[in-house]
Amino acid sequence: MSKNITKNERIILKHLRNNARTSLIDISKEENIPTLELIESFLNIDHKIIKKYTTLLDFEKLGYPIRWIFILNGDKEALKGFLTAHPNVNNVSRLSGNGFYVEAVFRDMREYYEFNSFLEKFNLKSKISHPIIKEIKREEFTI
Repeated sequence: MSKNITKNERIILKHLRNNARTSLIDISKEENIPTLELIESFLNIDHKIIKKYTTLLDFEKLGYPIRWIFILNGDKEALKGFLTAHPNVNNVSRLSGNGFYVEAVFRDMREYYEFNSFLEKFNLKSKISHPIIKEIKREEFTI
């Protein structure tokens, strides 16, 4: 699939990034574009550009007020296995070298310290960690 997308595909993506539950009928009405035209455009991008439909959670309201970012460098496979299986890890991204960018959520500092202590077992080459104080922007990029 080409990296170039049509105007209608851009419109659909803009709406879905704002609210993934928006129907094509609602987009059609708001943008004054025939619904069948939008359906055709949607079929061109669904599962090709759109990886998954998801919900952004308010972790604090779920009882996980502590969020932490880690940049870790160590044994790629062992660390990847631990991070992807750990229930407190929300996101993991691979960085250059053997690095990982990790976002984790915790109910309390005890959970954070347990997680952080367990990381020491991996003999990390480097570890940088910072608490997330306030989320300013999340999942809003559109083209």
